Amino acid sequence: MDYSIIKVTGSDSNTFLNGQLTSNVKILDVNSFQKSALTDIKGKLISEFFLLKESDDTYFLIVQKSLIVSTLERLELYLIILINYILSNN
Repeated sequence: MDYSIIKVTGSDSNTFLNGQLTSNVKILDVNSFQKSALTDIKGKLISEFFLLKESDDTYFLIVQKSLIVSTLERLELYLIILINYILSNN
């Protein structure tokens, strides 16, 4: 199986990922990984992957190549909502 890597960085990456993924990102230690998943709003599985924590603000999602587009689309959807929320509350 071929895999791709999604890098998520930033001071809010922990909070963002913890709100989107099925696993508890906040308990993950640096240089550790856990299996996780991303679902749609109805709970339908979009993708399963390994989540690696490199540092307190850097994570890597190791995703099957066949699922990379749907995973990115789902994460970007909520990222745009988060950015709009931040901008409208400043």
